[in-house]
Amino acid sequence: MAEQGNDKVRDEFLSESQEIVEQLNRDLLAINAASQHRDPSGEGSRVDPDLINSAFRAVHSLKGLSGLSGVERMLHLSHHLENLLDALRLGKVTLTPMVMDLLFEAIEHYQLICAEVSEQGLMAASGPSPLVDDFVARVNRAAMPEQRGRQVAPPPPPV
Repeated sequence: MAEQGNDKVRDEFLSESQEIVEQLNRDLLAINAASQHRDPSGEGSRVDPDLINSAFRAVHSLKGLSGLSGVERMLHLSHHLENLLDALRLGKVTLTPMVMDLLFEAIEHYQLICAEVSEQGLMAASGPSPLVDDFVARVNRAAMPEQRGRQVAPPPPPV
């Protein structure tokens, strides 16, 4: 009986997460299309902030859903992807082709996690993944461009 309950939770998780990932993909396609148009002021790409907010909300929903379902790998991925999207919407990060590539790569990671959950159950995606960890490291570097190339000075010697 408990197995049927776990199957139901897994099925609900997959249904919801796949729907949200599809919406996120549509948002990213719209962001990408909008980014192809130059700002008339010549200052770069202009993207409707509502599109970025929609993508952020989708990732936030995935984070909540994965947290409730115990899918730690998706929770970890979503948390860090939220940081990148938040930096984009606050203007701390510029929407570049590299950033768009990362956002689209996130879709692939979400799909892989969903496939793993579908085949092996919710707990299959609860452990660490070098693939996701590497991706998260790249997302974090993109989300904090001011940290790139900046060396941390050693602490001053004791007086």
